[in-house]
Amino acid sequence: MPYLNWRESVQAEVRQVAATTSGEGMAFHWTWTLERKDEFLLGIEELLKLTRQQAVGLSVPELRIDLPRNWIFFLKLRESESRLLIAHPQVEEWVVSASLLEEHATVLIQRIQVAVQGDRFSLNSLFRVARLSNVEIFLEMI
Repeated sequence: MPYLNWRESVQAEVRQVAATTSGEGMAFHWTWTLERKDEFLLGIEELLKLTRQQAVGLSVPELRIDLPRNWIFFLKLRESESRLLIAHPQVEEWVVSASLLEEHATVLIQRIQVAVQGDRFSLNSLFRVARLSNVEIFLEMI
């Protein structure tokens, strides 16, 4: 499985926001300052390659990235709708998961490739995510 240990080298922040009155708003906004764009792209491309080579019935490959302050980011591909989730499984740990359709992962790759320093965008603005999603993920290029 692709793995990146960035505990000492990137910043992530989370802030809770109110849901919209319709109840369809995201419960959290999560901003990740992406300092190592090329390494992240290689990790996603390796994940795509592993997923395409995967035999039926085996565990789903995922990209794991350990971030500072006990943040963990998981990216994996799925065959149904894309979803973005945040969880707080332990007192000192946060987990953000992006489970994407392959075409959405490709859109993400393309957007990151053209991103320049200072760009900030949300994954939610690039493609439609499942209503079950509870986080809006922002990537900020530095």
